[in-house]
Amino acid sequence: MTNRTRTLRRLLAGASLAVIGSSLAGAALAQTSGAETTSVRGVTVTAPQVVETAPVTPPLTAAYTESTITSEQVRDVSTGAAVSLQTMLNDQPSIFAYTNGPLGVSTDINFRAFNAGQFAETYDGVALNDVFNSGVTGEGVADNQNNVLLLPANVDSVIISRGINNPAVNSYNSLGGTINFLPRLPDRTASIDVGATYGSFNTTLAHATGNTGDIDGLRQMLSYNYGNSDGWVQHTGDRNNNLYYSSAYEGPNNNDLNLILVYNHNEGHTPFQMPVALLQQDGGFYQWPSNVAYENDKDTNMLGILDYHTDLASNISFDNKFYAGNNAYVRTSYANPAYSLSATQPYELPSQAANYDYWIYFPSGPTYNPKKTFGSDEAGNDYHFYGYQTWGAGYTPTLTLSEPNNTITIGGNVTYGQLHSREFFYGSYNMPMQDGYNDAWDEHDKRIFASAYAQDEIDLFDKRLTITPGVKWVYAYTTDTDKVGFYYPYGGTVGNTADFISPTVGANYKFTDNFSAYFAFGQNVKFPDITAYYNSVPGTTGTSPLKPPPTTVKPEYVNDYELGVRYQQGGLSGTLSVYREDFSNTFIDAFDPTTYLTVVSNGGSSEYQGVELQARDDFGAQPWGDFAAQLSFAYNDAKYTSSFKSDAVGGQQDDSNADVQVTAGEPLADIPNILFSAEGIYTYEGWRGALSIRYIGSQYTDNEATGTTSNSKISDYTVVDLGLSKSFNFNGFNGANDTVKFSLDVDNLFNQYYYNNEYTDTYKDYSGNSYLVASPGAPRSISGGIDVKF
Repeated sequence: MTNRTRTLRRLLAGASLAVIGSSLAGAALAQTSGAETTSVRGVTVTAPQVVETAPVTPPLTAAYTESTITSEQVRDVSTGAAVSLQTMLNDQPSIFAYTNGPLGVSTDINFRAFNAGQFAETYDGVALNDVFNSGVTGEGVADNQNNVLLLPANVDSVIISRGINNPAVNSYNSLGGTINFLPRLPDRTASIDVGATYGSFNTTLAHATGNTGDIDGLRQMLSYNYGNSDGWVQHTGDRNNNLYYSSAYEGPNNNDLNLILVYNHNEGHTPFQMPVALLQQDGGFYQWPSNVAYENDKDTNMLGILDYHTDLASNISFDNKFYAGNNAYVRTSYANPAYSLSATQPYELPSQAANYDYWIYFPSGPTYNPKKTFGSDEAGNDYHFYGYQTWGAGYTPTLTLSEPNNTITIGGNVTYGQLHSREFFYGSYNMPMQDGYNDAWDEHDKRIFASAYAQDEIDLFDKRLTITPGVKWVYAYTTDTDKVGFYYPYGGTVGNTADFISPTVGANYKFTDNFSAYFAFGQNVKFPDITAYYNSVPGTTGTSPLKPPPTTVKPEYVNDYELGVRYQQGGLSGTLSVYREDFSNTFIDAFDPTTYLTVVSNGGSSEYQGVELQARDDFGAQPWGDFAAQLSFAYNDAKYTSSFKSDAVGGQQDDSNADVQVTAGEPLADIPNILFSAEGIYTYEGWRGALSIRYIGSQYTDNEATGTTSNSKISDYTVVDLGLSKSFNFNGFNGANDTVKFSLDVDNLFNQYYYNNEYTDTYKDYSGNSYLVASPGAPRSISGGIDVKF
């Protein structure tokens, strides 16, 4: 589903306010999570210690389905233009991520069958998910296309927890799982690292990092990363600047203090989903020329985390985490009235200007008259300004008590966030922004998330059996205030509160020192996004305002069942697991053509289930070198388990409000049925070679007008990547430890053409026919780089 910012015509022609009620994935950062991951940053850590890096494999005694990406793997990520923080996760089971533009622009990610707003992404335990709209990046973040906060260079390693998991790990949106990115902390040795790469699509990357080393217990690091790329799709250039600081102080008696500061600024152009017919006839990577349509995007992100850890006794630790962040996204879009829908240009433009007197339908709304000001309807609203700004702050305390046979963890979290979202229409790029004059909406929202939990990790039978019961209370307070605008001619305020008790339990039995089995069960909740509250703000064409009705949309719930086995011996490790997640109270949008509101209600249920396999082996050093390999496999099946009706939102030629029947057993859209990846790495005397292969199975596509699955499919495809590097030691400031590395990366080696995503557009073409739009993945790209560390 798109969001309400895309075009005024969708508001007034029947395709309209479904976008307001859609479950938008959210914006970048202000939410905190059950940052309850703060004190337990490793995987099932049982001692009161701070874990700075993820292990190669989860412990054999882990009671939940988990996997890791090590610091070495993160540092060896490709430097191609299509690589982002999320796409580097693609070698993990059940993770499907892609970016439609360079340098992380328009990134999307799915975890099992859950979309980006239905699982948690955290950074050092602090949630990156937006408080109001749930997602983290790209189009899923209330259409914040270039919302980029973190780069792989800001991350040490990653811990992926599947399913509900325990209360100390999961977060407010952890229906499908939690991905915790551990921050990159300073080295203990002073150093300077500088490097640059250049590659396909005129892509330039550069970085410089300085470490002070350990000075009286204090370590500091400052890093700057620059990126610039034209992109593989026409007219989608992007530029990114990232500044990162971290410090770590190790005081006496285990009094430790860490500080993380991140600043990221991105400027670029939206890569539009294009009609498939245009892509096919123009070389596969066509984009509207800038004189026809464009969106200029600017996004600034900031995040700060202060973590204080102390030992209250030999077996009691107390962790305090304070954090605050801000995301400011602005966009100005243009759609040339000369290229409106016609026989020679048969497709709807993004943010297409309305070509009729739309303002007369809102007698109590804004006073702006496009025709009078600019001479025609279209000339007066061909420019749209959209702004989305969130800020938030929070606190997470965690108390850990370690006994010989059990570890008790008690913690909680409170987060406060504010959102200011607005859109204005005008006939020129530089426009006035006046409420009650030319605003489509001007919205101010507040939200509080809070949680408290307790869990106990119990070891029995000489630590052969580990049981981890837990319970968490989660709470949400929400208000939504809209001023008078084209969407809300009367304005108003709505809000409510909600809470939930989330129980979890996991059990692991270690049959031998190398083999174990585990079972886990958990329940969790996702509170409605802010879009569910838009329905209650008066937005009628009647002669008097309506009293806001109460917001009655229920949260979405998941019951999660996990069963798996683990094997570890030497450098060989493997995990095989099966899961089932029963999903209920799915958010459903229904358009009301009388009030021009989208009524969000709770629809049917669905069932997500699958099989996941991951195996690694480091075959050890040999006279001819060292070889390591990894493979991942996932089969994911997601289908509706109840029948219900979904509203069909009409396009500009069809204002019908006919319902679409969804039948139990139908598949969900945008979920590849099979994901497979394999990688082999060979190292010898400074040489490193890596060959990886990814197979993405076919997936049903979405019908944007109904929000349900269409009959079309994206075909399966395979992508192969190759990386080569050679490192040399030289005598410099640090003696023989100074290094220079030359690297070459070839992504999509065989130049496979494929679509990242595809859907049936809400609108019909000029002849009244439905059509598909799609975003192509990156073709073959080659980049070469040099890195010097001294």
